Amino acid sequence: MTEIKRYSVTKGNHEIINDERLKYVHTSLKYWWPSNPENRSFALSYKQFFDKAVPLAGLMHSYDNKILTGTDYNNPYCLRGFGPHDELKHMVSAGLSPAEALKTATINPALFMKKTREFDSVEIGKKANLVLLKDNPPEEIRNTTKIAGIFFRGQFIPESELELMIKEAERKASGPFMEVKDCDDPSAILRKFRSLQEIG
Repeated sequence: MTEIKRYSVTKGNHEIINDERLKYVHTSLKYWWPSNPENRSFALSYKQFFDKAVPLAGLMHSYDNKILTGTDYNNPYCLRGFGPHDELKHMVSAGLSPAEALKTATINPALFMKKTREFDSVEIGKKANLVLLKDNPPEEIRNTTKIAGIFFRGQFIPESELELMIKEAERKASGPFMEVKDCDDPSAILRKFRSLQEIG
């Protein structure tokens, strides 16, 4: 649903075009994103699609279909890191409770990938990747953005260190990029591409 909504960008959609989180997206990626799509009918059709997709997700859930959170990062205005939080809010708008929405990003993906022996719960022997929050998301889904720290591969990263990482991401995102047409050295293009992947 996040991708559908963000594809519906129009001249009047300042919420998306002026999203302050765009400062974390690298210049080379935003270069390809339209700021004011010429094909307004295309954007309108995506908005209409989004307006139908939200209740459809709720209907599917009411029939016990398991739904997965997805963001399609790299599509226009779909933001890495922030996208899953946006998607969870859409899930709640669709009629899922906050606790049910959380399952779309935790338990359900583990079931879909047949990885329940590795993920889906906090147990001895399972991979220790989880987010420590300041407030309770089953009470308010927006609390998923109130991050006190994360456990990644068994190592704890506190909020203070995460803030430094975010500032560094913003700094790198504003850096220059090299257009392929300006470079005749294929190996240089590959090196640049790999460096941009690391930044992204």
